[in-house]
Amino acid sequence: MRWMRILPLQAEHLEEAAQLLAARHRAERTVRPELPAQFEEPEHAKKAVQHLVDSPQAVGLAAVRDGKLAGYLLGTLKTNDSRERHLWVDYAGLALAAGESAEVYRDLYAALAEIIVPQGYFKHYVLVPSGDAAVVDAWFRLGFGHEQVHAVMTLSDSDSPVTSPATDAPAVPDLTIRHAEKSDEAAIRDLAPTILQHQVRTPVFSATLPGETSQLQDGYAGLLDEADVTFWLAFQNDKPVGYQVFWPEEPSDHNLLTPARCISLGVGGTVPSARGLGIGQTVVRHGLHHAREQGWQVCSSDWRMTNLLSSRFWPKQGFQPVACRLFRQIDPRIVWADGRG
Repeated sequence: MRWMRILPLQAEHLEEAAQLLAARHRAERTVRPELPAQFEEPEHAKKAVQHLVDSPQAVGLAAVRDGKLAGYLLGTLKTNDSRERHLWVDYAGLALAAGESAEVYRDLYAALAEIIVPQGYFKHYVLVPSGDAAVVDAWFRLGFGHEQVHAVMTLSDSDSPVTSPATDAPAVPDLTIRHAEKSDEAAIRDLAPTILQHQVRTPVFSATLPGETSQLQDGYAGLLDEADVTFWLAFQNDKPVGYQVFWPEEPSDHNLLTPARCISLGVGGTVPSARGLGIGQTVVRHGLHHAREQGWQVCSSDWRMTNLLSSRFWPKQGFQPVACRLFRQIDPRIVWADGRG
């Protein structure tokens, strides 16, 4: 193996980094052609890399072999209430040169972690293409786990599962689906914590901080005032039992995951007492069929891998993974329990 150096990512590396990212995206689009095509070109990929470089608290490293960029890792140091002090590596924040092993990522991460862990950044997140098993495995072998799935569904194909709102959806007795109205606000506030209450339980164990439930209820209620949001409510025997909410995803010159004419299925859930009856499948088929009729070509969504209901339900509806968010928690005692006595 030729000798490799790991250096701070500099402006001189950006052209090569863009070429590596464009090549990675071309490979990904052979698996998931729904992804935006323009980032196959280095001039567009460079905008995505530059956006990350320009982010506050950006940290990046370059792996250089024989004077050429073998790979890069580019993240952002962030602090907020939900994730505390953490490293965030976005989807455009990593790429390798052709012929390089995914082991290069392990070297880059080791060097980056050595810089940020002593600063108190113990939580590390990275979004990686789900279509490259070797890359995903390399991060797993760094101690990362699979936290979130990002997926898409093509709505425009003739064989799309949403050509009819009733496709594959079981008949649910006494079920009605309609647009939510302002008069439904009380019902929506009651439904809003459905996902949150499920994900605090095993095996997700996603903590809910004080005040988050009321903030979530306010947020859901506020969606009723958004003109571009489509909020579907499901009623069984006139009782609200489920919901699905869609809104447009705007493409940008730095987002490799959002194609044109893409709508997002942002939130959705079914009350526990009504699960297993086919309500969720019926509502999502209804919503996706409506989105298709409105001219949307792709629908995106995401879910927690450890949410057993979601991770089994959404792929069955036709959503295909495009990226996975991986997570690693460093033991914070390492700052003092360093083996020196």
